[in-house]
Amino acid sequence: MKTTNSRNKVSIFEKSCYGASGFGIGLTRNMIGIYLLFYYADVIGLSPAYISLAIMIGNVWDAITDPLMGFISDHTHTRWGRRRVYILGAALPLGVLVFLTWAPPSGLMGLPLFVYVSVLLAFLYAAFTVVCVPQLALGAELSSDADERSSIFGFSFAFTRFGELCGAIVPNVAIEFSDDIIRFLHAKAGLFSEEFTANAISYFSQQTNAFKWTAAFMGIVITLGAVTTFLGTHERVPHEPERRSLKGAQGFKTLYGDLFGTLKSRPFFLLLMAMTTIDIGSGITGSMMMFATEYWLKMADKVSLFYATYMAFAMGAAIFWVQFSKRTSKKMAYLLGQAILTVGLFATFFMAEGKFLRVFALLAFNGFGLGAYVMLWSLVADIVDYDEYATHKRREGAYYGVYTLFSKTAYGIGVFITGLYLKLIGFEKGVEITPEILFRIKLLFGPLTALINLAGVAIFFFFHYDKKEHEGIQRELALRKARLSEECAVTAGHNDADGLDR
Repeated sequence: MKTTNSRNKVSIFEKSCYGASGFGIGLTRNMIGIYLLFYYADVIGLSPAYISLAIMIGNVWDAITDPLMGFISDHTHTRWGRRRVYILGAALPLGVLVFLTWAPPSGLMGLPLFVYVSVLLAFLYAAFTVVCVPQLALGAELSSDADERSSIFGFSFAFTRFGELCGAIVPNVAIEFSDDIIRFLHAKAGLFSEEFTANAISYFSQQTNAFKWTAAFMGIVITLGAVTTFLGTHERVPHEPERRSLKGAQGFKTLYGDLFGTLKSRPFFLLLMAMTTIDIGSGITGSMMMFATEYWLKMADKVSLFYATYMAFAMGAAIFWVQFSKRTSKKMAYLLGQAILTVGLFATFFMAEGKFLRVFALLAFNGFGLGAYVMLWSLVADIVDYDEYATHKRREGAYYGVYTLFSKTAYGIGVFITGLYLKLIGFEKGVEITPEILFRIKLLFGPLTALINLAGVAIFFFFHYDKKEHEGIQRELALRKARLSEECAVTAGHNDADGLDR
């Protein structure tokens, strides 16, 4: 039976510290993915085509910078390692930019507002990249054991999904229940005067203010999460030293080789294609959720409960899928989970107004399937080992940078498709939702997205990189690094002897 040695074992405390920044990543991603289109199109009054285009531009810019950030972190050498220094550096800027995204200057509308949001999202996504890519790469460096990595990324997945849950619920709570919370604090805790309570209720009754200060609170949490990861983790997996200088033309050549070299790996390329297809569907369902609950299900007051159900089952299922993968394979776990999710997406077409239990059951079912997504993060770490075996370079940053490039671009395309689709079917703020428009909303949210997900499952079926092959590569890498350490020790001994002779 395979065991995990003490050097590869990571404590629950350290896994939790690693997951803390994942919480902030999920918080940011879901608040933007779920509410930004709705906020600017339905609350502010910007055209859905404008805001969806701004989000897609931001996602594409974010995606482009991901591989560059991965390359930079791969070739960074500091006393704090290769990844954590960037997570710390971007912590405060990311928190501030999250707040500014939800606080546009009053009076801006139309094209000027579109330009403002586009520029701000470019800065926000740049800061997001500086945290997200090194954070993913760091997970692969906490342990070289394949099963321990599944556990590490399982923790990160759970924290990220919990962040997404908070990103989905907290803004809705602020909008729907801020007056009740203020009245409770005044009546039961005696914190506020009558005048302050009345003014606060009036202030937060405006959705723009509720969103703005929710974003301020979340910005603080995001910053603290990133700082926690910096302080509570350290890299364990060694990497071979740089063989050449990266200055000038050589640096650009290495950048090109590192990034495009990842696509030459057949397992990684198939994983990317499957993930990209599925994440387009995720972008559609995420950005359509508010519209579905508001205009289709007429259950806007229960949206927090729906999100909680979906994410709670995804977080709990991650534990199941990690254990299931240890007894079968990561590929099998992912395929089965996505197959479950695909069936659930088809079934969402039959959700209906007033059918609360049906909606609840479908969200729980879909969340259980979503939990298997953690397998992709763990598989990328295993593919990095294969790449190191072939190239003598550890390129977690390059691999996770390219991975997030495709993932974020796909999600942005999904959001853009939603905005364009809403425009084409005649949805605008204040327009009556006819049965024809409602049917088309249901069609995109359910069957069409399910077909996209099914295509991703079919692509991943051809993925091949099994546990036995990976364990063989791990043994070869361990022998190689042991020989390298011996050679370094011998060289150091000769240098010391030469110094004594002189």
